[in-house]
Amino acid sequence: MNKEKRNELYDRAVKFLNSKEKSVPVGMSILKEANYKPNVIAMFEKNIQRRDIALKVVNEIRLFLRFLRNPNNVIHQDEPSGTETDADNKHLTFVSNMEQELAKEYPAEIKKVLTEYYNLYTQRSIFHNSLKKVGEGNTEPEIKERKRIANVIDAVSLRMETLWQIFEAFKADGNLPAEEFFTEPFDPEKIIAENKKKNAAAGKKIEIDLKTLPLKKLQKMKETLRIKISKNENKLEFQSEKKLEKPNPMPMCPKRVEIEKKLVEFKDLKLKIEFEIAEKK
Repeated sequence: MNKEKRNELYDRAVKFLNSKEKSVPVGMSILKEANYKPNVIAMFEKNIQRRDIALKVVNEIRLFLRFLRNPNNVIHQDEPSGTETDADNKHLTFVSNMEQELAKEYPAEIKKVLTEYYNLYTQRSIFHNSLKKVGEGNTEPEIKERKRIANVIDAVSLRMETLWQIFEAFKADGNLPAEEFFTEPFDPEKIIAENKKKNAAAGKKIEIDLKTLPLKKLQKMKETLRIKISKNENKLEFQSEKKLEKPNPMPMCPKRVEIEKKLVEFKDLKLKIEFEIAEKK
C-alpha cells in the first residue's frame, strides 16, 4: 500500500468513526480496500443481517487505525474463515434464549451464574458503545478514558468466560461453583485497581532483584522467558504450545487477550534482563 492510499484510508476511517451514522457498507468498503483481515470481513458479509455486525465493523475500523501505527501486533492476525462465526453464534444464541434457560429447573447457584452472565453481556455492549463515544482523540483525558474502559471490558470478558466454564462444567458432570464464588459481588473497577497494585509491586520487586542477581541467574531467567514467550506465541498461532504443520490462530476472546498481555510482560522483562546482563559482562 503506497503512502497516498494509506493516508486516504486513514482519513476515511477517522471520518467513519466520527460520523453519527457509521454505515456498515462504508466501513466494510474501507476494510476491503485496505485488505485488512479478509477472512473476518468475509464472515461479516456472510452474516450481515446479524445485529452485532455493525459494532464489529466499528471495532475492526478502530483496529485498522492501530494497524497503520503498529502492523506487527498479534491483534491484527486474520481469523480462519468461520472461526468467529461459530463462537459468536453460540454466545449470541445462548443470551437470546436466556429466558428459556432460566425457566429450567437448574440449582439456584446455576441460575445465579446465568443471570450474572446475561447482565455482564448487556453491560459489555454498553461499555463498547462508551468506548466508541470517546473517539480516537489523543488528548490525555481521552487516552486515559479509553484505557479505563478497555480494562473494564477485559475484566468483564474474563468474568464471563469463568461463568461460561462453570455452566459448561455443570452440564458435563453436574459440578456446582464453590459457595464463596458469589460471596463478593463482581466489581471490574475494584479488580483493575487490585491488579494495578499487584503489577506495581511486582515491577518494583523485579527491578530490585535484577540489579542484585548474579550473571548466571540472569542468563537462566532470560532462557526461561525465551521458552515462555515461544510457547505463548505458539498458543496464539497454533492453539498449542508446540508449532504444528498448519496455523490455527486463536480467535479473539478473553483467553487471547490474557496471553497477549502476558507476552508484553514477558518481553518487557526479558529486555530488562538483557540490559542487566550487558551491564554485568
